[in-house]
This record gives sequence, C-alpha cells and structure tokens, in this order.
Amino acid sequence: MSDTNNLVIKVENGQSINHPVTYSNFLLLFPDCLVQDTPTNEVISIYGYEVFSPTPYPQFESGSYIKQNDGRWTNTWVAKN
Repeated sequence: MSDTNNLVIKVENGQSINHPVTYSNFLLLFPDCLVQDTPTNEVISIYGYEVFSPTPYPQFESGSYIKQNDGRWTNTWVAKN
C-alpha cells in the first residue's frame, strides 16, 4: 500500500478538519476498521473520515507566506504563465 496514493481527511458537518492523513495512519487510529487496498467512503465515513484526492501543485515562479485576517498563515505563489 502506497501512502502517497491513499490519503483520508477528517470531515465534520461537510467541512474538512485539519490536514489529510495517510490511510496507514488512519488504520493506526482505528484498528477495528476493515482494511482495504484502497480506502472507500463507504467504509471510512463511519469514523468521520473521507477519501482525499490531492491535486498537483501548480508550477510557480515565487512563493511566500501571508497572515490572514483571522490569524491563520497560508501560502501564496505567483503562477508561471
């Protein structure tokens, strides 16, 4: 099982919570969960998680970190044309 291809994310009230975790780490948290080669929402949703499919990072020229009005830090970048 490749962790980079099997990510899951905590979901509450239709909103993602925190960052995705690897499926193998999810199984450590929930050892009673049915083990699958590829996780499915049908099995993991009873634990409050859903499958996460990352998108490729864009190619960028430069990047920086900025502080949002609510105090959170995020990253930003200038995309290549």
